[in-house]
Amino acid sequence: MSMNNKAGNFGDVTKHFFILELLQLKLKSAGEDAPFLFYDAFGGNIVTDSCREEAIRFYQTVRQHDDPQLGQSIYYHLLPKCRRQQHQLLEYYGSTKLALELFKQHDIPFKIIYNSYDRKDVTEAISTISGHPDATNMAFHHADAYRLIADYRHVIRAYPAGVLFFDPYWKETERDLQGCITTIRALAPELKRHPNWTFVLWVPYQPHEQNALQLKKAAESCLLSAEIHEIRDASGSSGFLMQGVGMVTLNPPGGLKEYLLQRGYDRLGWAIGGGRELCTYHVR
Repeated sequence: MSMNNKAGNFGDVTKHFFILELLQLKLKSAGEDAPFLFYDAFGGNIVTDSCREEAIRFYQTVRQHDDPQLGQSIYYHLLPKCRRQQHQLLEYYGSTKLALELFKQHDIPFKIIYNSYDRKDVTEAISTISGHPDATNMAFHHADAYRLIADYRHVIRAYPAGVLFFDPYWKETERDLQGCITTIRALAPELKRHPNWTFVLWVPYQPHEQNALQLKKAAESCLLSAEIHEIRDASGSSGFLMQGVGMVTLNPPGGLKEYLLQRGYDRLGWAIGGGRELCTYHVR
């Protein structure tokens, strides 16, 4: 499934909302002069020229109801930056572009590393960012994300705080599962030494949560703190291609659940459903 086909869908809305609020929470606690790094290890298209109905419905529902919690979310405020016509979203920003827009709001030194195994994605990403005022804060890689463990170790040691983000397509489920587990085990010593670094792994529930539970178990076996923040299809009949999304979070910052609740993460299903409660939020 290409990024153009899925941009702005159920999986994108849930993960981008989560990642942006996580980054915001961590940036609030970071020192003003301490550099911060976001590593988008499975970057797809930075900007797509299409937007699926879930992102559009989320934006329109929150705007129509003037929702006090979701209306405070970073995701809601960044969506209008996408090109619009009669309030319709005609573009969709990926994780890297959303993070870049967020970092612009903070007076803090930062760096974003974008990696994709698809050379075309990397070429388009470089072209898209080349004229951006913060382009010097970007680095681009073209590699298999599971073979970059040495680079992950390097940046964790070099930057006092940051977020490493994995969101594989999960087309080759067993390969992705083992690749994620291997990476968790390899990075566990560094993550324990650097608690201001958070490792997030996006896992679609197609249809169940076993892969997310296995990743959490792998982290806990390495004595890492781990949480699964999951949005689940409450009815099983909402029409989504997946039955939920789990954000497996290693070294979660304190108060993450409470912060997400303040921003209405538990009401995300209501917004995506256009005023109908389609999904529920749980933390494991």
